[in-house]
Amino acid sequence: MYLRTKLILILISIISFGYGIAIGKYKVFPHDYLSSIKNQFTKVEIDVVGRNREHLINQYEFFSRKVDVVMVGDSLTAGGRWSDIFPHLRIANRGVSADKGSDILLRIDSIVSTKPKIAFLSFGINDLKEGVPINRILNDYELIIAHLLDHDINVVAQSTIQCSCGRVNQINILNEGLRELANKKKIAYLDLGELALKTGLEEEFTYDGIHLTGKAYKHWFEKLLPIVSSYDF
Repeated sequence: MYLRTKLILILISIISFGYGIAIGKYKVFPHDYLSSIKNQFTKVEIDVVGRNREHLINQYEFFSRKVDVVMVGDSLTAGGRWSDIFPHLRIANRGVSADKGSDILLRIDSIVSTKPKIAFLSFGINDLKEGVPINRILNDYELIIAHLLDHDINVVAQSTIQCSCGRVNQINILNEGLRELANKKKIAYLDLGELALKTGLEEEFTYDGIHLTGKAYKHWFEKLLPIVSSYDF
């Protein structure tokens, strides 16, 4: 129903735009009215995403089967069908759309409760989007790593996946800091190669500048495989 309403709104916008051109002025009565409708739909969309996130985390708290591997991160992690990508593994997806490091810290118990042998971490783009300083992102990484290590979980810090956006240089700086942090904490650092190029994310790996295509997940899988294969699950 929400999609149908959005389509109706788009149709109204097109008709209104044509009307505006016809009379030689776009900002006529329908413009203000449509703007208010658009703002209402934007708020609804944000509210829906927030509720979905809350209920997803709630499920993680109730259902925490023991696994071999846990994938931790934001929407890029959430978008991976990890059980299909690694069908021979017991693997849990603990990716949540829009998550920042501080959010992951708040739900760390639902990650630890899966009792994995290894946790792969990947987040940071949402922090940068919201203006979180890089040193604070790295501090959140360090707290998460320390908590997982305290529970005898092996940790792999993955390079932050690049984007086709205005945050490429920030991501490069974050990844340099992550590499140094991994050395400091004596954990593995996994460079995701073409997904983390200093020039940004190539078009073939993204459908909107940030989120990943199937080809990108295939590349991610190929980078993860040597590490996963080194464990006796």
